Amino acid sequence: MSEKDRNQKQMPQVLSVNGKDYSILKLLGRGKGGYSYLAEREGSRVVLKQIHHEPCDYYQFGNKIEAEIRDYDRLQRIGIPLPKMIDVDKDNERIIKEYIDGDTVYEMVLEDRLPDTCPEQVKAMCGPLYAANINIDYFPTNFILQDGTLYYVDYECNEYMEEWNFENWGVKYWSKTPEFLKYAEEHIHIVNLKNWPRLSVQAAEWFHEKWQIPLEEYRFSIEASVNGETPVPQWYVAVKGERIIGGLCRMYVHREKGRK
Repeated sequence: MSEKDRNQKQMPQVLSVNGKDYSILKLLGRGKGGYSYLAEREGSRVVLKQIHHEPCDYYQFGNKIEAEIRDYDRLQRIGIPLPKMIDVDKDNERIIKEYIDGDTVYEMVLEDRLPDTCPEQVKAMCGPLYAANINIDYFPTNFILQDGTLYYVDYECNEYMEEWNFENWGVKYWSKTPEFLKYAEEHIHIVNLKNWPRLSVQAAEWFHEKWQIPLEEYRFSIEASVNGETPVPQWYVAVKGERIIGGLCRMYVHREKGRK
């Protein structure tokens, strides 16, 4: 692995795209082609994708940055809902994308709250995709629902192969199938209980068992946080599948310099 790729495992504070600095707020995800960060510049939030060159056993890449540009153009032309590509820095292999704020299909399946409109919308995408001889990556982390519209937030697309279409591969991960549950058990997901209130009781019991503070105190504090009654504390849990394996209580609110 190159030094450049090793550095990506430590989240940077600032990344520059064509001479413009972006503050990095958090890592949104790591895909087979790059790291996606939530970033901010002049009060506007965007996604900054840093291409990486880490090995992938099941996928062969060419020029990744050129592929991103080409794939974005192909999908945009056939009308797939996508985040806008705002800027591209070919030298540093970085892309600025519109930030689509919302829940991923993966999160909604895990939480048993995937609306029927999501499978309906992805199936509607399949028509023009198949007609254009294209497959996209149908894994549910690549789709976000915002204001009733399902967005494909990755740009990756490939030539159509029946075995990798939605009906034969993607659909296996759009409900709690054995394939989905196996993936969920193998990957840690960190959630704010405010967004996943169904875990509140389980979380209170987990914190109580770890630190022996009365259970009712945890229940009261978590309930107040989930209901928006107080900005702090904020309660987070790390889950594998639906099993809590870790927890964190954030006791302060960060304020930017110059703000009161």
